[in-house]
Amino acid sequence: MKKFQGLASAAGFALAKAVVLETNHFSGNRVSINESQFQHEIESLHVALKKTIAEIERLKDKAAADGFEEQSEIFAAYIEIVDDEELRSDVETCIKEKSVDLSTALMDVCNEYAADMAALDDPYMQARADDFRQIFRIIMDMHTGAQSGNIGEAADFILVATEVGPADMAKADKKYLKGIVVETGSRTSHAAIVCRSMGLPMLSGINYTEAGIQTGDLLIVDAVEGNLFVNPDSALKAEYAEKISKAEAEKKCMESFRDKKGVTGAGTPIMLMANIGTVEEIDAVLENNAEGIGLFRTEFLFMQNPEKLPTEEEQFKAYKTVLSKMGDRPVTFRTLDAGGDKHIAALGIPKEENPFLGWRAIRYCLKTPEIFRVQLRALLRASEYGNCKIMIPMITGEKELLQTKKLVESVYQELEERDGKKIKPVPLGIMIETPAAALTAETLAQHVDFFSIGTNDLTQYTIAVDRGNEYVSELYDEMHPAVLSLIRQTVHAALKAGIEIHMCGEMASLTECTEAILQTGLRELSMSANRIPYLKEHLLTLKI
Repeated sequence: MKKFQGLASAAGFALAKAVVLETNHFSGNRVSINESQFQHEIESLHVALKKTIAEIERLKDKAAADGFEEQSEIFAAYIEIVDDEELRSDVETCIKEKSVDLSTALMDVCNEYAADMAALDDPYMQARADDFRQIFRIIMDMHTGAQSGNIGEAADFILVATEVGPADMAKADKKYLKGIVVETGSRTSHAAIVCRSMGLPMLSGINYTEAGIQTGDLLIVDAVEGNLFVNPDSALKAEYAEKISKAEAEKKCMESFRDKKGVTGAGTPIMLMANIGTVEEIDAVLENNAEGIGLFRTEFLFMQNPEKLPTEEEQFKAYKTVLSKMGDRPVTFRTLDAGGDKHIAALGIPKEENPFLGWRAIRYCLKTPEIFRVQLRALLRASEYGNCKIMIPMITGEKELLQTKKLVESVYQELEERDGKKIKPVPLGIMIETPAAALTAETLAQHVDFFSIGTNDLTQYTIAVDRGNEYVSELYDEMHPAVLSLIRQTVHAALKAGIEIHMCGEMASLTECTEAILQTGLRELSMSANRIPYLKEHLLTLKI
């Protein structure tokens, strides 16, 4: 038995045999050619690209059929990249200038593209390097004839690879996939997002070659402690089989709360909604019977293609899909919250000494109104397909809010003039995530339809602690008296003004904070969808 330490990208346990996906196409032997062979390699490239587009189309259709609409949209973006003249030209130039065969040229261009993305500071952008490697792997597979068909046979398996991208996830048989182990990948990778939505464990940071893992090896994935066990002994197998059984029993117990309303032990109704950032996560929202989406992080749409901003039509399609799937349930879209820890290359935000206090969120949008107007046009058009709300992040004062409202109103007029159609007003709210906003909440409440308390940033800004900094993270405390005081002030201001208010920060999902939250007067909470059943169970223990 061997044990390895990794990083938990999606929590959970799994016990099954390994299926190793050979994906290391980009560190092989280099092959030199002479000028007379250039044309043959270029023609091979054209054939491979044509086959690649056909294969991605197949995966796109399969993803849509499996209910993973966002995967389908990602594949549509992949097709655009493969069909782009720049990629074709870069590979052809590499063949000619370096006198190398097609496989070597694909390897070089892929590594160059991926390195450019990996060099960026933002983890979301770094994760996009995986997309380029995924695309080039498909091209290489089509060129060499490798890795065709689906992954996994009619038996439980754990997928093991250097990296796992959207194509690999689409090929994997979801019925039997029990977990994923990768060397490169993070909580922001596509595979991790899908795993969390499916309730599957994922470990990253494990080199399967160095670990000596082969297809058929029995694996235990502990994505709670971050451990991987290879060919465990019978005692450890029994221990984890019991853990998995208990986890499944707990999940079934939580499922008994699925169709129940959120209500305290004293009978007070509590509205429980979900936070998501992708269309793909809606399945988990519906499965956990969330009463709405309290936070849709629209910046993820801007992160899918680091070189190009999403068009109005692309955004409209995504927002429409979300609203249509949610029916009458409210969906609160937070407008572009770029900057801070979310670097989006195409936006051109310069590197700042203190990005959390800099050019971010609504501050950026008001300085780049055309980018903001594109998003607002898409949101307002999509609003006709469901119960839409629009939320502005990082508002810190009345002047900023009034400027934003004026811009929003002008977009209504623009759409009416452009499309000849009057759009009914959409509720407009703001995030309360700075002490400034909380302390002036009574004034701000006069201009909006709702508040949403973002406790992650509110806590950091209030007690001056970066929770991502290991040296001070132990000081981060949502229950700090100053934070609770600001929450109470905000709730009081909202109730006094007669507007809606909910909480969408991580604090909303923590059962140890629930009683204190409800004591402020809050009755609407938004959290990760899979936390909703646990909150429903916990609410019954509270006499509020």
